[in-house]
Amino acid sequence: MLIQKTLVTRPENYFYSTFNGADTEDYVVVLSCRSLVNSQYGLRDEEQDRRVAYATDYAVAKGLFADEEGRGKWWTSSNGSNNKSYVFVNYDGVISAGGELATNSKIGVRPVITVNK
Repeated sequence: MLIQKTLVTRPENYFYSTFNGADTEDYVVVLSCRSLVNSQYGLRDEEQDRRVAYATDYAVAKGLFADEEGRGKWWTSSNGSNNKSYVFVNYDGVISAGGELATNSKIGVRPVITVNK
């Protein structure tokens, strides 16, 4: 199979120390906020421009809000400042560690897979 099962670690939110649940394994995952500053992924904290996501026409048609440059916000798998909110990445690639209520349908998702070589 080309898509590998990936261990998903669920570290605490590094700003608020909110618990994110047990580690799991899956084929399609959503990155944690800690993964978004992992230099092994080419994402260091000062490289916020690498986290910028542009909304597709389909996502906008389904309700995702995009700014005037076409950039959208997107969810992480990490709890925000409490267990009802989730961390998201803002239009400019800055991680919003306090989070937003998970019911906000204006924020998109960027699933990740690991592929065998």
